[in-house]
This record gives sequence, structure tokens and C-alpha cells, in this order.
Amino acid sequence: MSFEIEDEKCSTEFDNFNTIISERILRDPLLALGDNCQFRLAYYNEDRDLDDDDQCIGRFKKGEKMQVMSGEGELFHSSCDEKEYVLKVQKEYNRNEIKFQIDAASVNIAPPIYEVWFCFGKDPTPDVCPTTSLFVMKKYNLTYKEIFPTASKEDREFYLNAAIILLKSLHKMYIYHQDCHLANFMTGFDKNEVVLIDYGRASRYNEKNDFNILYNEIYMLSIPSEEKRHLLSIIPNTQPKGNPPLLDAADPKEKVKTTEQKMGFTRIGKHVGARSGGFIRRREDEEDDEDY
Repeated sequence: MSFEIEDEKCSTEFDNFNTIISERILRDPLLALGDNCQFRLAYYNEDRDLDDDDQCIGRFKKGEKMQVMSGEGELFHSSCDEKEYVLKVQKEYNRNEIKFQIDAASVNIAPPIYEVWFCFGKDPTPDVCPTTSLFVMKKYNLTYKEIFPTASKEDREFYLNAAIILLKSLHKMYIYHQDCHLANFMTGFDKNEVVLIDYGRASRYNEKNDFNILYNEIYMLSIPSEEKRHLLSIIPNTQPKGNPPLLDAADPKEKVKTTEQKMGFTRIGKHVGARSGGFIRRREDEEDDEDY
């Protein structure tokens, strides 16, 4: 049986991806989430930089779990034909995470996504949204959190400037990462290749100020005070105050928006079954909906 996913119902249409209208089902039992879940190949990146890429579609092996901080899913080592990848299984289907990472990867800000698999029941129809998803990414080397403690003074400044460039480039796309701690910046196996990972909390709303988050991360480093002051002075668009300077910058009296409101979209949980995953609707006294 072939099926198509209706755009703006589950919002599963992504630029630069090709829809696979076929019976490609991931049958690796290690990836099963339950009897009512079958992972079907929804998209693969036609620009993936792999030799004989068609030979690897759906053939990657799930390795050991990666010990990383991620509230939005679980990451695993993965491989195919001696090539190494990273596999992420979302806890809930989050179309923003996939969409924002695809967009960021198109301008070398984020790791490329090679395959996206959606989890459906045994008989999916166009109006049924995926309960969750998994996707395959390019593997990178080390995080800033691993590098910074032993890096030289010159390297720390180099990496911080690279992080600032990535965030500025991302903001030009009207995407705000919202979780840009040091463990979410990674270097490639070439030192000059730096990317920003984990878009599970990314948003169109500039709620937290990414540069404030980065400022706090540098402020908490155990490095010489003179060097720390210099690095903090490099970070733009921050308003240091208090001690620590920015950790409590948010006004606690301000009404906290739901995650969906911050993102501008809905998430699809495993428990909801078939349900629209399009844009949420604002209150009547607010502005009309905007498509992002």
C-alpha cells in the first residue's frame, strides 16, 4: 500500500527532501516502540554526501546509547557499511526539531539529516499523524563541554567566536535555539568545522536570548578570571546583571507560555492517536495566525 501525508495536517513536508511513496518499512526489532508502531521511511535527503547512499537507506544499525543531555529524545551511535552516524529517536513527534535542523543544515549551521522515519500504526492513512519519529544524522567529534576545560586560551576564544557566528546566522533565519549550552556546540574531525546541534526546543520566538544562555555558560567556566572577562566581553546582545549575571534574567511574574505557544506549533504525543499537528490557534484577542 502506498500513502501520502497531507501537508499542514501533520506538517511533514520539508524542503530538500524527497517523499518515498513505497513500502519501505524499518524492520529492525531494536527500533520497535510497540506492537502498534511501524517506522516507515518518509523522506531521505537527496543531497546526502555518501557513496552509494541508496544502499544504506534503512540499513543503519542501532548501536549503544549516547550519554548526552537531551530532554527531547534519545541518541544512539549508528553505522552502515563501516560509516558512522548518529540516530535520534524523538520522545514525541516534533516537526519543528526536524524542520529547523534541516533549514540550519542547509547553510552549514547544523548536522545534515540523511533519513527521516515516522512511526505509524499498521494501516496509516493520510489523516493520521506520526506518533514519533527517528532520524539519521552526520556524526561529529567532540562537544565544547568536552573541549573547553583543557583547550588553550586561544582555542577557547576561537570556538566562542565560531559559536557566536553560528547563532547570528541562525537568527537571520528567524530561528532561536533556546538551549545553546556548551554541550550543544560540536566540532567536526576537522577543528575548523563547528555545528550547533539539538533543535528540540528551537522556536520562532526569541524567548530566552541565545546570547544570554551562552554568556551564562562562559560565566560558569572554571578558567582564569582575566580570560573569562575577555570572553564575556566578546558575546554580543547581552545585559549582564546580578550575580550570577544572567541566570535569573526572566521576570517570574510574567505569565509563562506553554511549549506549544513558544514554538508556534503543536506536538503530537504517543497517547493522542490521529490528531492535527498544524499550527495552534491564538486567543481571539491576539493577532491573526501567521505561517512561519
